Amino acid sequence: MRKPRGPVTRPGYLPLGTGQAVGRASHALGTPGEPKRLEVTQNARQAQKMASDTSEARERVVDAIYAVVLAGMSEKRFQALIVSALRHRGFTCWTIPNMRQTTAGWPDLVFWHPSFPGRLWAWELKTVRGRATPKQQRTIDHLRTVSGIDARIVRPQDWSKLRDDIDAALSRVVQ
Repeated sequence: MRKPRGPVTRPGYLPLGTGQAVGRASHALGTPGEPKRLEVTQNARQAQKMASDTSEARERVVDAIYAVVLAGMSEKRFQALIVSALRHRGFTCWTIPNMRQTTAGWPDLVFWHPSFPGRLWAWELKTVRGRATPKQQRTIDHLRTVSGIDARIVRPQDWSKLRDDIDAALSRVVQ
C-alpha cells in the first residue's frame, strides 16, 4: 500500500502537514507490525521511560518527532514555519521574497513585537547542514554589536528552545 502524501489524518499519524516525514515518524514510534525506521525511536522511548508524568512523556515524544520533521525541511519551508509561528504570537516579520534583490549577507528574517520596544531580532536561517557565507557571518557579527538587536544564525534544532524562550518572554509581558 502506498503511503499518502500531504497531511495525514489516519489514527497514529500527526497531522502536521509535512507529508511522509510525519507518517514515517509516527510509524517509527510503534505502529504495530511496522519496522522501526528512524533514530528518533530510541530517543522517544528513552524520553517515555525517563518521564514519570504521562503528559511530560507525550510532550517529549512530540518534540522528538518535531525535531526529525524540522531536520528534513528546506530553508524556505523552515522560514515559512517560523514566520507563521511568530505572526501567530503578534510579531511583525519582514522577509525579502527574492534575496538576490538585496545586499548580500542580510539576514533572512527581521522581526519585532510591540511589547518589546527598542528590541529587534535579525535571524539568518540555515538548514541542519547549511553554512553561513562570510558576508552573512560578518553581517550577523556587526548586528550583534548594536544594542537591542538579537542577531544570530538559527537552525532547525534551535527552534524549539527559541520558541519556548519567546513564549516565556511574552507570558512575562502579559502578567
